[in-house]
Amino acid sequence: EITTRLVGSEMCIRDRITTVKGLATNMNTNNIVEFTVDEVFRRVFLLMKHSLAKHGCVLSMENELPGDAVLKGDINNLVQVVNNLVDNAIKYNRPGGSVAVTVDMADGKPRLTVRDTGIGIPAAHQERVFERFYRVDKSHSKEIGGTGLGLSIVKHAAAYHDAKIQLDSQLGRGTRVRVLFPLSQREAQP
Repeated sequence: EITTRLVGSEMCIRDRITTVKGLATNMNTNNIVEFTVDEVFRRVFLLMKHSLAKHGCVLSMENELPGDAVLKGDINNLVQVVNNLVDNAIKYNRPGGSVAVTVDMADGKPRLTVRDTGIGIPAAHQERVFERFYRVDKSHSKEIGGTGLGLSIVKHAAAYHDAKIQLDSQLGRGTRVRVLFPLSQREAQP
């Protein structure tokens, strides 16, 4: 069982490194499709429902875009963005905490916001959390799990879509991550 777990962990790290490298070199240009925010939300919820139950967190997802809004991009990468942000928001939350995901418009562009009621990130570490393998508190790495690549994948997937990331965090109060995407919105057809 230990060998199986180690091999699985090594494969996970290798897959995530490949994902980061692919995003960093813009290898996936043939994966651009039109999709709705609700499609992304459905996928993320299915991926995260076990973790939510395990950690006792509540997840809310709100799509404030017009009902006919269609985004264009690599849906798999965008699912990873939301999934990785939600995953961190759950892992670093307090028991019974909450995670809120909202997609709305800001300056005519879709904006993703993930907000949690977690432990927060010290100001001295906030600029580095999107680096590969960076951990704020290395002593809890085994306890929390993960590869240390989730936020690096977020950074590279956002850059792939020409998106900008903003992080605001306060110790003991939680974290808010915003991703502003310059993606097109299809006009409603009469």
